[in-house]
Amino acid sequence: MSDIAFFAGVFALIMAPFLGSFFALVADRLPRGEPLATGRSQCRDCGRILGFVDLVPLASYVILKGKCRTCGQPIPHETIMFEVAALLLAFQAVMTVGWGWLTLVTVLLGLALLTLAVIDIRHFYLPDVLTLPLIAMGILTSLAEPRLDLLSSSLGAAIGYGSFALVAWLYRKIRGRDGLGLGDAKLFAAAGAFVGWQGLPLVLLVASTGGLVVILLLRLRGRVISNEDIIPFGPFLALGFWLVWLYAPPVF
Repeated sequence: MSDIAFFAGVFALIMAPFLGSFFALVADRLPRGEPLATGRSQCRDCGRILGFVDLVPLASYVILKGKCRTCGQPIPHETIMFEVAALLLAFQAVMTVGWGWLTLVTVLLGLALLTLAVIDIRHFYLPDVLTLPLIAMGILTSLAEPRLDLLSSSLGAAIGYGSFALVAWLYRKIRGRDGLGLGDAKLFAAAGAFVGWQGLPLVLLVASTGGLVVILLLRLRGRVISNEDIIPFGPFLALGFWLVWLYAPPVF
């Protein structure tokens, strides 16, 4: 392992909590239509501008005991959850893809997928501002990563989008209402860009299995699920995407 690869991995581990804090902000503001850059951060309750001691990932939450030091209101748990998740994703990336620039790419991918899953669960949509850059990132990664191939990556993106878009169109024609959003199609396209067209069936298998397990558990707990219920598929698709990228990478 070269020194550059080692320091790239260390940089990814150091940056992970800061990236987690940013993506927590994205998950909160994006669905509400708020700009992501609105000057300095401030407390939601008292409006105080946050200083350095308030913004250090993980440490600030512990030092301030999870409360604003001015008004005493609880700091949103989502922020610390994203910061911890980012650190775990970074360690997982190092263990699977090794040390190097791909570690940082994997951390960014994991946080984007986590953010998309959270937004889809809460608001039932997958924003283009997150899915479309993932498609581009996957194709660009294929140019530098020996495990990937530009043709397979491009075909994966096209087949991923086209197959889901076709299913969505057929469902709408047959049932007269939407059953699968184009956000899912774009996320599946991003998966194809990262794992190639060869990895798409496995992504779909993991996602579908995860969805069926959750539905079964809900029914076992007494929840009645009908054809009219809306169950977001994005979180399961993100899970399949993530697991296939880490543990079943394509070899072309």
